[in-house]
Amino acid sequence: MGGYKNTVSRYSYERDAYVAYRALVKQEQYCLRLYRVTHPNSSKEVEVSISVNDTLREKKVYDYSLSHDQAGWMIFGQYTFTPDDRVEVTIRKAGDLDDLVLRADALQFSSNLSRCD
Repeated sequence: MGGYKNTVSRYSYERDAYVAYRALVKQEQYCLRLYRVTHPNSSKEVEVSISVNDTLREKKVYDYSLSHDQAGWMIFGQYTFTPDDRVEVTIRKAGDLDDLVLRADALQFSSNLSRCD
């Protein structure tokens, strides 16, 4: 199953599965987007936490369900940071944790804010 740019996506069946993306930002404004890989046994919901300099800024649960042919970018929104902030975005399984797979492929900090529309 190909991810963004046909890369191999990561996945886990573990109940406490998560993936963490980290960046040292250089600009103030970014659109955060996750490339969502779809499969029938993927988690239907994910919890996304955004921390800045080790302080939790936001935690939300997102609908992560798509049909198999709808892989693509999922928009988290536009965020303002201070240059040189350490940003961590953590994605965890939410909802039914037992049988479903957390899949993750790529997180994008896009300076093109029109991508947040």
